[in-house]
Amino acid sequence: MRSAHRFFRPRGVTVPDRPSRRAALKALAVVGVAPTVAEAAWLHPLVPRQPGDTRWRPRFFTEAELAAAEVVAELIIPETDTPGARAALAHQYIDWRLSEAAPDSRVPVLVREGLAWLDRESQGAFVERSSAEQTALLTRLAADPPTEPEQAVDFFREFRRLTISGYYRSEVGMQEEIGYAGKQYLTEFEGCTHEHHLDWTPPRRDV
Repeated sequence: MRSAHRFFRPRGVTVPDRPSRRAALKALAVVGVAPTVAEAAWLHPLVPRQPGDTRWRPRFFTEAELAAAEVVAELIIPETDTPGARAALAHQYIDWRLSEAAPDSRVPVLVREGLAWLDRESQGAFVERSSAEQTALLTRLAADPPTEPEQAVDFFREFRRLTISGYYRSEVGMQEEIGYAGKQYLTEFEGCTHEHHLDWTPPRRDV
């Protein structure tokens, strides 16, 4: 189980340095990334492709934006003892979500302009900066209280939410990080096995 990363920790949620899976899931619930029925069905390797097409292609991002999105997502959820956002293809999930956004949603523009802001602040391509420089820039956006322009901070918060959402909807996040094994067929159900419950009988009620 990964330790809490400073970019991964939802604002206003206290997460221990070595959180349990239960604590991590509780934190995710606070930021509203528990999957809906429709979204939970979205597993990255199962995304439909055109017949004969073996290469995934972005539907929203340009190639340069996709490269930046991949780096930012991995900095938010880096590889530790379990795979990070890159291995979970969180950047592909984000591309899909943005391509499916409602026409009046401000999120696609917010993300696109936010990635451009990272390049401007980097005085060049963000992806070409060192890992330390990239981390320092995102640390500025994660500051509480905020120290950077409101739109840039909003971009980072939204991108972090999308990254966490995509990670825990992926096979990597669900199976390797959370340990979800899918629906299991039980040949029998033993019920509660707590010792102090074994001899329990319901109280009698006078009619």
